Amino acid sequence: MIIGDRSAESLLSSSGFAVRSQGPLEQGDIVLFSLSCQDGVVADTLDSLDRYKGSELKYGAILLADVNADTDPEIVELDELEFRFVLGTMIGEENADRLPVLLTGDAKLVSKINDLVNSEPFAVRMRSPNREEWNAYVDSF
Repeated sequence: MIIGDRSAESLLSSSGFAVRSQGPLEQGDIVLFSLSCQDGVVADTLDSLDRYKGSELKYGAILLADVNADTDPEIVELDELEFRFVLGTMIGEENADRLPVLLTGDAKLVSKINDLVNSEPFAVRMRSPNREEWNAYVDSF
């Protein structure tokens, strides 16, 4: 499993998942596209996603981190929409819309990740995030 959130890494490792934050995708990997709701989509997010270029995504989800009781739900929704937009430039809009959203603080996180393995795989080759589309999207606000 590939993940980019340290707090979720320790939880999932202790639950028996083989977790790593770097390296090429391997057969059967679950990719948790992690985004901090404190930061939103930033240039580093695009750089991070670029490493998946050319890899085949079979199982994936959006993992929103840094969400707590004080987090404005509208911020969470906006972060999710922006992240889906970026992921849509990599795997296609329809596939990005199929990605379930998980929260790091969810008590059922481990169970929901186990459910991913039983879902229908994507089998889509990932491209680099389209920075021009992202910049145009941001400029539209």
